[in-house]
Formats: sequence, structure tokens, C-alpha cells
Amino acid sequence: MELPAIKLDHLNALTDETGILQHAKYSTPKRREGYTTDDNARALIACIKYHTLCAETGTEKLMNLHLSFLLFMQRNDGRFHNLLSYG
Repeated sequence: MELPAIKLDHLNALTDETGILQHAKYSTPKRREGYTTDDNARALIACIKYHTLCAETGTEKLMNLHLSFLLFMQRNDGRFHNLLSYG
């Protein structure tokens, strides 16, 4: 059975210049909800797997964005903050 091509449209729709937003209603991001470390980590993993499987360029920017978010959320003791809100 042939599977359809993998598309990153939804991931791109939920991602802004900070990272992937925590919640959405269908394909509309709920910005009021903010961002979480675990969602951005999963988005990074998905981008890496997509990049590895499809051998396509274009995911580097997304991978860098999600990794940058994780580095920002890491505390000095190595642990992570989980939630980042607009407030």
C-alpha cells in the first residue's frame, strides 16, 4: 500500500517566530494558550524525522526554531520550564 506524501502544512500553520503554539481549534492557533516545551520538542522530532525520510531541504529553519525554543526554556540547572505565555 502506498502512503500519501508527508506534508508539514499543519505544523507550519501552528508555528510562528517563537515556536509551535500549544493549542488550536482545527487549523487556527489559539495564541492565548501560549507554548510548551514538550510540544516544541515533539515538533523538533517530527521535523528531524521528516528531514531524514524525505531528504528535503526547507526543514532546517523549523528545526532551528524549535531547538532555539528549547534552549531558551532550559534553566541554569539543566531542567526546563514547561509553559511560555504571552504574559
